[in-house]
Amino acid sequence: MIRISRLVAGLIVAVASSSGLAQTTATPQARAAYARAVAFRDSMERAHGHFVAVDGIRMHYLEWGDAKGVPLVWAHGSGSDGYELRAVAPRLADAGYRVLAVDYRGHGQTRVKDINFGIYHIADDLVAMLDSLHIPAAVFGGASKGGSVAAAVYDQY
Repeated sequence: MIRISRLVAGLIVAVASSSGLAQTTATPQARAAYARAVAFRDSMERAHGHFVAVDGIRMHYLEWGDAKGVPLVWAHGSGSDGYELRAVAPRLADAGYRVLAVDYRGHGQTRVKDINFGIYHIADDLVAMLDSLHIPAAVFGGASKGGSVAAAVYDQY
């Protein structure tokens, strides 16, 4: 499996090594790396990508595991998205979890018009997502800011 981080690093090196951004010519290697990254993302979306309407937004999430497994909702860190769990999620699913790795407000594929929101708004979105998916309870976890979001869910609900 190709690691996105290597692909992105390859693209950055290809662009950075050029004489200037405005005059950058895509090398065959950069084009190939970009094509592999797009193919990987498209494959992940076909296999695991979903959207759910919550609180007036179209929230993206990735899902692994059996629908009857123990729901585990992952809130990513700042500047990240649900893809940060892509290497671990299959193993969690094998352990019996139904993994939902969310792109919360303003991150990844979850777009917002109003950027005036905090962790409690995001926590509300995660609970609304569970309601929409008819999941009565779940385990919540997160990294960095996502840990604060998970704590806000526990605090509020």
